[in-house]
Amino acid sequence: MSASFIEYLPNLIANIENKSRSRINLIPSENMMSQECLSVLSTQLSQRYVFPGGENTTLYWPGTEDLGELLKLVENLTLNQFKATQCSVRPLSGLHGMTIMFSLLKRIGKDVVYLVPFEYGGHGNSRQVAERFGLEVKYLPFHTESLDIDYQELSNIFPQKMVGNVAVYIDQWVCLIVPNLSHLKNIFGKDCYIHHDTSHLMGLIAGGAIPSPLTQKADSFGGSMHKTFPGPQKAVLLWDDLRYSTAITEEVSVFVSHAHTGAIAALGVALEGFQAYGCLYAQQVIRNAKILANELLCNGIKLAGEHIGYTTTHQVVVDLPASTNLRVLGRNLVNSGISLNFLESGILQCHCPVRLGVQEISLLGFQENDVRLLGCQIARLFKGEILSPREIIELAQLNAKCRNNSFIS
Repeated sequence: MSASFIEYLPNLIANIENKSRSRINLIPSENMMSQECLSVLSTQLSQRYVFPGGENTTLYWPGTEDLGELLKLVENLTLNQFKATQCSVRPLSGLHGMTIMFSLLKRIGKDVVYLVPFEYGGHGNSRQVAERFGLEVKYLPFHTESLDIDYQELSNIFPQKMVGNVAVYIDQWVCLIVPNLSHLKNIFGKDCYIHHDTSHLMGLIAGGAIPSPLTQKADSFGGSMHKTFPGPQKAVLLWDDLRYSTAITEEVSVFVSHAHTGAIAALGVALEGFQAYGCLYAQQVIRNAKILANELLCNGIKLAGEHIGYTTTHQVVVDLPASTNLRVLGRNLVNSGISLNFLESGILQCHCPVRLGVQEISLLGFQENDVRLLGCQIARLFKGEILSPREIIELAQLNAKCRNNSFIS
């Protein structure tokens, strides 16, 4: 007779915990979270509903005022960290936030939305979600060399700056360069609503390594808080313009019932902890990404993004030959204690693209020389070599040594 789920689960959890400790994780969409944050998620907070404070909450949900205060405290921490005046921490995930924002765009009279093409790193779900709200989807033109928006071509397409029913939604799951939102606003005009889904960049923005989209003429921004920001599975939305506050708040209320109170509390813990180390961490992420790119190049590995210096974010994209056997390479990487993810052919014009992110190893203490050593070994694996047992042990020892300097406990 097979084991019951309750018997099976402890072994699975132990296995995942062991992987989290021992494996070098270069998946750009993941990060670690402190033990203090994790402990909050396991409390009864996760079972309780939370609503904004006010007369209606007191009337219909008596006795929940303390949770309303919790929500307010986390909102204030969010506003302080991201230097905004308005926010919501109730969305559950990045895709959930996307859904809310597309609904908002339709509500405020936008009929056409410009997106980032999938082949230039645009999120694979953006078009489907936008069209479900009746939005007409068009794509921003991109420059084949810079891998950035082709602002000149866009100016030629959109010369009048007078169409009020247009929005721009920037969401890139593969992002080597941050778009110039000020250019976009100047091209489309002041009536164009611009939202930047910064799920992959939240920790870099919070740490000051990348400017806030609100300072670059975006109307709003936000995204998931578990990628470059080391928080729980949660999303936040931020804006300054009070004209949109009622509409955004009401759209959130339509799409959120249980806001996952435990995750909100864990986010508060992560935000308060980030105040002490966030700037150092964000700068280390940027340095480590550039070091990794340079080390791979020096070892003969082709990368995307030559015309932008290969990366300005946490990501590096490798362009392997089309003949690469991904199953064999994936197995060799896993056996060497390294996690990353492969992409579909053609993204960023790569034959066989591989996406790497340095946010988690940076959080856990990897410095420049550590990344150089790691990059050298990854390059060998990309070339089809197999690391010896001794070299695999040395990588594990490097990982353990670096964690002595981790930003979190």
